[in-house]
Amino acid sequence: MPKTWTIEMGLVEADLDKLDMSVRRRILAAIAKKLEVDPNAYGRPLGRRRDRNLAGMLKLTVGDDWRVAYWVVEETQTVVVGSIGPRRGEEVYKVASDRLQALQRGELGVQQATLAAVRERFGISD
Repeated sequence: MPKTWTIEMGLVEADLDKLDMSVRRRILAAIAKKLEVDPNAYGRPLGRRRDRNLAGMLKLTVGDDWRVAYWVVEETQTVVVGSIGPRRGEEVYKVASDRLQALQRGELGVQQATLAAVRERFGISD
């Protein structure tokens, strides 16, 4: 049986609130299907983007127009979703980078919200 990763969504609840329900469903389904199973296989490393060093962060592409930026904590088998946003521009990566730096400085507490809890909040079932 494949290992299941815990998906931490607390940082992106506000991102999800801004999305149309159909887009929200697509994104949450992709996260459940891919990141819960093998986040390292489905994500592409971000590395350096413009003036930001995003080493250690990965991105999941959802359709042609949405990106999910996240990082993996191997020790606890946890995926922390840092930002969800449209592909256009670099905003999704800037937000994820800013959130990660704020977490590292202790300025931002991660609100616990698992993928299952977020799906329930928005009334989305499997």
